[in-house]
Order: sequence, then structure tokens, then C-alpha cells
Amino acid sequence: MSERKQLSWSLIGSISNAILQVLQISILARMLSPSEFGYYAICTLVIGLGALFAQSGIGNAIIKQKTFTSNQACSVFWFNLFISIIIFIFICCLSYPIEIYFELEGLWSLILLSALAIPILSSARICKAVLQRNLKLNLIAKAEIISRIFGVIIAIFVAVNNGGVYAMIYGNIAWAISLFVLLRYFTWNDFKVNNGFRISDVQPLIRFSVIQLFELLLNYFSKNLDIIFITKVLGADAAGGYSVLKGLLFRVADVIYPALNSYFYPKMSSHQDDEKHLIDVYRRFFKLSLILITFSYLIVALNSVFIIDLLLGDNFHSVVNLVPLFCLWLAIRYSSATVSTLWLVKNKPEFGIYWNTFSLLLLSITIFLVSNGDLEVLIGAFVILHFCYFFISLLIERTLFSCEDHKVTSKINWFFCVLSLSVLIYHVIHVNLYYPIHVLFFSLLLAAVFTIGLWMKRHIFLEGEV
Repeated sequence: MSERKQLSWSLIGSISNAILQVLQISILARMLSPSEFGYYAICTLVIGLGALFAQSGIGNAIIKQKTFTSNQACSVFWFNLFISIIIFIFICCLSYPIEIYFELEGLWSLILLSALAIPILSSARICKAVLQRNLKLNLIAKAEIISRIFGVIIAIFVAVNNGGVYAMIYGNIAWAISLFVLLRYFTWNDFKVNNGFRISDVQPLIRFSVIQLFELLLNYFSKNLDIIFITKVLGADAAGGYSVLKGLLFRVADVIYPALNSYFYPKMSSHQDDEKHLIDVYRRFFKLSLILITFSYLIVALNSVFIIDLLLGDNFHSVVNLVPLFCLWLAIRYSSATVSTLWLVKNKPEFGIYWNTFSLLLLSITIFLVSNGDLEVLIGAFVILHFCYFFISLLIERTLFSCEDHKVTSKINWFFCVLSLSVLIYHVIHVNLYYPIHVLFFSLLLAAVFTIGLWMKRHIFLEGEV
């Protein structure tokens, strides 16, 4: 399958998955209270952390291997399942202490139920990595779309029957089960689970996956430390509104970046011994992600009132003022995300540990310094912090690339041009125009995006670096 078809399938899967998740949030936001979303936010934090331990970064290790046999896949599958069961038991033991810490009555039972998804998702991750390694992105997209539809249907059904917060939990479990079934079906001919387990098949992956695990854990805490802080200090209601808004806006980048990464990571890995070609592919990766993510957040910021009213309803109208600042933060945040793929390709996963340890330290200091402020002050501090991260990522690139062909000046120019243009457009439209005119501007912006897309097709995809 051609490059554009593979990338198109990856985008279709990510976009469809995000739309379905937004649809689920939009419907459930009218049936559940912010407090119930706050409870679910803590459940997802705990379960997400458990899933990271269970997967141990082994999915990326599979993709990174130059050769990977069916016997290795079978051994890794059973090894991963064993680890995930241990993590499940461990989370069950911690569920009640977590409830005591957050002072949320009944939280422990929700955590226990949510934890059932950990072994299922861990097994599905192995199947997905095998497909991704073979660039069968169309099969991954089909599995993710079908499973997400099933999960949304179950969640809505439970919510209609007054299931409360259990609607999201049962929907998540239904999604996990259907995703694993479909991915296992698509990988049935790639490996068999009855070939047994051999530790020698797993050993080549352990070093990379363990380092990846530490990196993912640090990144996870960096990404979710704000929710932990808000829940503990401001309570479940504030955490519910903030987490729903954050989850909704993260969906924008979670549509674009993983879709691009799922294509460019294997592509960059295939050129890991040819640095000049690697630099060319990496630049295309950065430019595409920067343009698509930044202008997507621009559209969201311009139509924040309409989007919140449409998707979340009156219960969450208090968070509208946070949307533009949130969009600026996330646009800057993802501008440095491509470097994490680069250090994996260069077989330097320890850079992830250094990066995320430093990020977590700075984030903790930032949250402490603004702990007496409101949510706007907190998000504003994040904007400044991630602006600094972008320049730190440039230093890391200079370290990873020994070839003189890589120059950071071009990347800095792209970053400032795209970001400045977006901020300028937002300021002009937001300050001087009323909402009905946004419809016209939105149409013109779509035309501009289409024109940029044609330009990228010619100058980035077809001709490489320009």
C-alpha cells in the first residue's frame, strides 16, 4: 500500500476514533454531573498508570526491532499478559487507600471495575504493534473504529438506564474487549499463541522496553499531575470540568499526532542508518504536525463558545473562558513532541527519561508556585513552561544528529511563523468580529487549509525537504 494510502488510513482511524469519543462525551455530559466526571477522571488516571506498567513500553520495542519472528510475538504476548495480571492485582490492593487519599466515597469500587480493562488492553497492544510494524494501518483503523462504536453504544445504553458514572466504565470495558478481539483476528496469521513461551525471545526487548516504561511513566505523571492537584485541592467538581475540557481539547492533537507518528515512526526507523534521509523524513514529520495541530487549535479557539455549548451543554459553560488559553498551551506543547520519536529511532530511549524527569520537576515547581491561583493562572504558567520546552528539544536534536545537514534555524522559523500567524488571526477575529462572521471565516480557513494541503502534497510528500 502506498505512503499516502497508509497515512490516509491512519488519519481516518484517528479522526473517527476522536469523533466517536467526543460524541460519547457530548451525550454523557448532558446525563452526568461534573462530579461524576471527576470520579471517572481519577479512575482513568489509576488505570492508565496500571496499563503503562502492564505494557512496559514493549509495543515500541516490537516496532523498533529489525527482525521479529512469530515465536517472539507469542512469547511477548504471554509475558505481557502475565505482567498485566500482576498489575491488576496490585491496583485492586491500592484501590481503598486511593479512595482515602482523595476523600471520594465509593471510588475504590469504580477503580476495581475499571482495572478489568488492563489485561485486555495490554494484550491488544501487542497485536497492534505487530500490525503497525508491518504497516497494516488500515486494519488497525478498522479495529479501532468498530470497537469504539461498540463502546459508545454500551456507554450510552448504561447512561440512559441511569447508570451514572458506570456508563463510562462499562463503555471503556466494552471498547477494550472488542478492540482486542478484532486486533487478534487481524493478527491470527502473524503469530499463534499456542507456540509456548521462551524467555530468550523476550530478552532482546527488555532493555528497550524497561527504559521506555520509565519514560512513559514520567510522561504520564507530567501529563496528569494537574488533574491530581486540582482534584485534591479544588475537589471533584472542579476536576470534573477541567478534565472533561482537557480530554476534549487533547482529542484534537490525539487525532493528528498519533496518526502521523504511526506512519513516520516506522518510516524513520527504516532510515535509521542513513542520517541524511532520516533528517529529511523527520523535517516532514515536524512540519506536518506543526501546521495541522496549530491551525486545528486555532479553529477550536475561534469557535469555543459554540463548541462547548454543542458538545458539553450548560453544565460546563463555566470552562469556556479557558478554551483559547488551553489551545495555545497544547499547540506549543505538541511542537516539541516529534523529538520523542527521534530519540527512539536513534536508539536513545534514555533521553526520554532525562526529558520527562526534567519536565516533571519543572511542572511540579510550576504547580507549587501557582497553587494559590485559579485555573487560568495555572494554564498560563503551562504555556510559558512548554514554550521553554520547545527550545530544549532543539538542543536534544543537535545532540542526536551528527550530520551537519540538520539545522535548527529552519525549525525555529517554522515554529514562530505558524504560531504567530495563528495568534494574530485569533486576535483579529476574536476582537473585531461577531460570531456569525466566524462561519464565513471558517469557510475561508478551510479553503486555506486545502490550499496548504496541496502545497504540502507537492513540496513535502513528493519532493521531500524544501
